[in-house]
Amino acid sequence: MSGLFVQARLTVRRAMASRMVLAVVLLALLILALTSVGLTVVVEEGTSSSVRSEGVMVLFALLAGGLGNFVALVLGATLVRTDLREGTILSVLSKPIPRWAYVVGSYGGSVLFLMLVWGIFVLLFLGLAYVLEVEVTRTHAWILLGRVLLALVLLSTAFFFSLFTSAWVAAALALIVYYGDSFAALLASLLRPVVGTVSERTRALLGYPFPATDRLDFLYGMLSGQLLDTPAVGLLFLHLADYAAVMLALAVWVFERKDIGPGLES
Repeated sequence: MSGLFVQARLTVRRAMASRMVLAVVLLALLILALTSVGLTVVVEEGTSSSVRSEGVMVLFALLAGGLGNFVALVLGATLVRTDLREGTILSVLSKPIPRWAYVVGSYGGSVLFLMLVWGIFVLLFLGLAYVLEVEVTRTHAWILLGRVLLALVLLSTAFFFSLFTSAWVAAALALIVYYGDSFAALLASLLRPVVGTVSERTRALLGYPFPATDRLDFLYGMLSGQLLDTPAVGLLFLHLADYAAVMLALAVWVFERKDIGPGLES
């Protein structure tokens, strides 16, 4: 068990020392900081209504979510893949440390680093709310938690694919899975002229293997007063967390059976 925590700590250190990861994080923070200033100016020069301020907060949350996803994608696709590509995994496993502990520790360290980044994003969000005099409500908290869970799903999926393919391919596959539910809906609409209207059951089956990443829009509707179809928030969040856990379990299963040797990168 100690090896697991050691590996998690090493992963956090490696993430902080990685030029690519740090460049992505610093770029994200710079974009969010500049956006905060710009949005504040827009609100102050316009009609400073609560509706306009809420719209600014939603826009900021969406932007933070997109940048958080980018950080998660880079983390998940590169950290373990670097060990496999450079062969440092051989020295790590010779300590010895169980393979499952290496995978779970690496994943835990990546998640911890991602949470640190999101902690800064949340502080920027709260600072913007303070400047705009917007009351932070439970819906705001739900929106931020939803974006964090979406980033966690993307990190977990990229992490899984990075165990047996290159970082670029892992990132591409992770994005395909992440947006799979939307692709299923698009496929259903494309098939309509050929097979007629696709039943809800068929549509659900097409999207079943993918996380429900496009079903959190109703939270933004709650802020604007235009409520959309509202699923149970807790169940939706549990679904996203379960999907991330399944990706981690699959990663452990794959790595336990992976042939570790000189031709590792292939």
